[in-house]
Amino acid sequence: ALDRTVALKTIRTGIDVAPEVRQRFYREARACARLQHPNIITVFDLGEAENTAYIAMELLEGADFRRIIQERRSIPVEAKIAASVEVCDAIAHAHRHGVIHRDIKPSNLFLTNEGRAKVLDFGIARLPSSNLTVAGQILGTPNYMAPEQILARPYDGRADLFSAAVVFFEFLTYVHPFESKFIPQRIVQGEQNSLLDGNNSLPVILEKVLARGLAKDPDRRYQTGDEFAVDLRTVLDALRGNASPSFSGIQLPSQHAVPLTRLQHEPASSIAVPEGQDPQEWCLSEALRLLPEFEAAIDCRDLARAQATVVALESRLAGDVRFTEAIRLCWSRLTELDCVTASMQIGRAHV
Repeated sequence: ALDRTVALKTIRTGIDVAPEVRQRFYREARACARLQHPNIITVFDLGEAENTAYIAMELLEGADFRRIIQERRSIPVEAKIAASVEVCDAIAHAHRHGVIHRDIKPSNLFLTNEGRAKVLDFGIARLPSSNLTVAGQILGTPNYMAPEQILARPYDGRADLFSAAVVFFEFLTYVHPFESKFIPQRIVQGEQNSLLDGNNSLPVILEKVLARGLAKDPDRRYQTGDEFAVDLRTVLDALRGNASPSFSGIQLPSQHAVPLTRLQHEPASSIAVPEGQDPQEWCLSEALRLLPEFEAAIDCRDLARAQATVVALESRLAGDVRFTEAIRLCWSRLTELDCVTASMQIGRAHV
């Protein structure tokens, strides 16, 4: 009716299809539609016709990363890093909206003819197929999964960042970082290849960036897509500024965030619940008081105030499982702010 050409993703919804499959398709499609970001494919419509459910989305012109890797296309390093930054931006946006992709891989990342990266099928559950792992839910594609996913352990958005780092490595070198007869086993037990062995013309500092992205321990990885993107942008800016090939003088913003990361794992001195007060109600009231203070400090980019507030949060709420994830996210956002502040300082120093 609108005379617009779109791409369609469809599944059958007849009586031979499990109802939960259809429900998951709808639920996840709506989640994807909430993600309005220039580097995430746009969903226009969700509907059903003739025993087929469909998602209508923007039609992209270009090629997915899988085809680019298979054809070993000649693309400037700057363009590849810029595309990787945009993927990190998209992942960060989704995570802020509570959506974990779970299946970042080359065929789900797209490079348009204009050079813009797009993340496809963000948050849309996969139907069972030969290259997917299904254990009550679809977890991802084994060759690009984080170790904790392969081992069926609990995981969070940092698993997406590991998968993204695997793809970026392969995108830059056209070689999988864990190339072997059985890649998932090497992801869990072995070390990755050297980035420079795959392409010795790449900036040396990129090896450090991707090594952090590929850390087996989630706590040693980039904690957010924003943090990953800031380091990649620093390398990209240096490349565009004709930095020396060795990049020996470049410092990554995340390196300045190490004190915060260390502080995160040091237990804060616990503050006792005031006598006569219900512990759960007191913790809730402290959360309602301190979380807005933290948000205000982040908005003002007041690093010292934000750090003091999150330490206060941890000292009051660390023993309450209701706030475990909230505290972790606060530390992640604090690290992001530290990275951005450091990046701005580095930029001013270069000028």
